This record gives sequence, C-alpha cells and structure tokens, in this order.
Amino acid sequence: MKLANFLLRVGLAVVFFYAATAAYLEPHNWIGFLPSYFRMSLVLALFSAYQIVLALWLLSGKAAFWSALLSAATLLAIIFQNTRWTTIAA
Repeated sequence: MKLANFLLRVGLAVVFFYAATAAYLEPHNWIGFLPSYFRMSLVLALFSAYQIVLALWLLSGKAAFWSALLSAATLLAIIFQNTRWTTIAA
C-alpha cells in the first residue's frame, strides 16, 4: 500500500513538473490554453511556479491527503477551463 501511494504521488508530481518546465521552455505552446483576458506571460509564470510547488509538496509526502486533493482540484479546473474555452471558441 505504501509503495502504491508513493508511486501515485511520484507519477502525479512528474505530470506537474513536466507541464511547468514545458511552459517555461516553450511558452508559446501553452499560452493558447489561457483565456485571452489574462496577462499571458505573468499567469503562465505564476501557474508554472504553483505547479512546481505542488509537485514538491506531493513528493514530500507531508499532508498527502491535502496535496492530493489540491492536485485533483487543479486538474479538474484545467479540464473544466479548457472544455469551456474550447466550446466558446468553436
């Protein structure tokens, strides 16, 4: 059970690390996912920092329930925003 929890936390942390570093290295690929009423470069930098902090929190194992809950909420918000934005743009 502990190994499964650890592997799930590591897998989720890798997803957040990947997204944050990819947004930093290639921001023009990620700006299209943000609504146009945001200041793109600032929001992308802040969200990348948030993702790195969240990934580090997941890896630390401290308050794992709360970090997992926040991760799930973050992913749901991303899915909701992109689904809503895609529907509006179409």
